[in-house]
Amino acid sequence: MLSVIMGQVNPGKGENMDKSQAGSKSHQESVSLMDLAERIESLEEILQDYITAPGIIEAQAFVLKDDDGNTRAMLHLAPGGANLGIADDKGRIRAQVSVTHEGAAIGFTDREENARLTLTLNDDTNEPGFTLTGLKGQPSIGCVVKEEGAGYMLVGPEGKMRAFFGVHLDGTSFLSFSDGEEITFSVP
Repeated sequence: MLSVIMGQVNPGKGENMDKSQAGSKSHQESVSLMDLAERIESLEEILQDYITAPGIIEAQAFVLKDDDGNTRAMLHLAPGGANLGIADDKGRIRAQVSVTHEGAAIGFTDREENARLTLTLNDDTNEPGFTLTGLKGQPSIGCVVKEEGAGYMLVGPEGKMRAFFGVHLDGTSFLSFSDGEEITFSVP
């Protein structure tokens, strides 16, 4: 004889059960199935708040975790916009894409989470640019494209421009050096 207990088939069990034991098992199975059905129905009601159309789920944040429970990616709302962060296997954010009211940016960091490469697009000026930064914020190199031309800048560890080389739209070039406060030397 076979008996079914909580969805499992158990060969040989139940052969010597008296009627009260069999009735008790049957009652437990009915209660358990009813409880499961109620839980599924409750979950469906909760999910309906987040599903606006077939295949669309709405939320303010999503977190992706690997099999070990480490956060590997986060998509969330940030002040004035949205942010996608992608983490390495240690949970350190290594790549980010952000869009805010100021513009858009893509950034990459090293293992210590120091910014190393940043691409930007400023919404106010519509100017694209990029920055390469050395270890632990060492002097960096930046490139900016402006309405009047394009140029490269060298930035000191204090974050201030120290040298700039650029080309105007008419093809003329210029070179400037700064002490971090003001231009100390310039060639047209």
